[in-house]
Amino acid sequence: MADVVQFSYQLLDPVTQLINAVALNLPGLVGAILLIIAGYMLGVLVGILVNKLLEKLKFDSWVAKIGDGHPLGKLTVAELGGRLAKWYIFIAFLASAANIIQLGVVASLLTEFALWAPHLLMAVVIMAIGLIVAEFGAQEVSGTKFHSSKRLGSVVKAFIVLFFA
Repeated sequence: MADVVQFSYQLLDPVTQLINAVALNLPGLVGAILLIIAGYMLGVLVGILVNKLLEKLKFDSWVAKIGDGHPLGKLTVAELGGRLAKWYIFIAFLASAANIIQLGVVASLLTEFALWAPHLLMAVVIMAIGLIVAEFGAQEVSGTKFHSSKRLGSVVKAFIVLFFA
């Protein structure tokens, strides 16, 4: 009989430990999920606001005046600013959520990324400015009455892009 009781304890003890661990961590997990959802919603809201602000400031029309082609491809300046703002806020909230559920390494990595992200954002902004300036420079050189002005315009554009990269 003692063997049956001991066997039942050995069988039920891991299940009991699992249930206790889930019950102990469930509030933190629910809080982290709610924080992630709130962070994404706030990121989307701020992204929309940044997009609208940049549209009101008419950055896209200014960039369109510079050249025939859009230097950022199909992406507008307003969309780029909105997307960058949205993902920066979301990553900051994601790092906080990882801290809540005590994922030390993941939380540390996300926190370091959130601290590094402004540098990335500025690099993207500088590169976008470089593409705009390169498009403008290429157009100005191509517009001259020099016999190889189009080729020289492409070279100028490449040098400006390399400078900003």
